[in-house]
Amino acid sequence: MTEQGQSLLNRCIMTLQRAGVTVRTEPGVVTCVFPPDPNDEHAAPDGDEIVYSTTDFTLLVTRTFLELAEEGVIDAETGEAV
Repeated sequence: MTEQGQSLLNRCIMTLQRAGVTVRTEPGVVTCVFPPDPNDEHAAPDGDEIVYSTTDFTLLVTRTFLELAEEGVIDAETGEAV
């Protein structure tokens, strides 16, 4: 991964963490634990855990991050809401 790609991925992870998502990385795998949704009666009490391959996670979050930045929802440099 390029330095620019790694920087973008790190900003994506920080944005998820600010939203309350726990992100754990291991070689080849990224695990995200999303906080429970108080409005969802079927939500797991400890939140939902999703395991991604590093490649899938990178493609998913960077694409979403860039789309949100393009729409003006978040700042592309900081990941902060605008």
